[in-house]
Amino acid sequence: MGEVDALTRVLDATAKQGEDPEIDGFRRRCSEARQALQAFSALDEPNLVYWAELRGRGVFLRAAPVDIAQQLRAALFERE
Repeated sequence: MGEVDALTRVLDATAKQGEDPEIDGFRRRCSEARQALQAFSALDEPNLVYWAELRGRGVFLRAAPVDIAQQLRAALFERE
């Protein structure tokens, strides 16, 4: 996470928020990427399975529940 944090610090130092919409958008995407990487790398939710997908030049980090029985029951079968 060090590189993303360093990049965020550089962006914060080079532009005041609101001055440059392009830098603001990049700063926001860096923050979102940092949060996603922290959540993904923690791997601390035992009820989730984690994986990475490569598509073209992109890498997508995914997590999904191992057992969806409770969600299905609530969404489909226990509806009023």
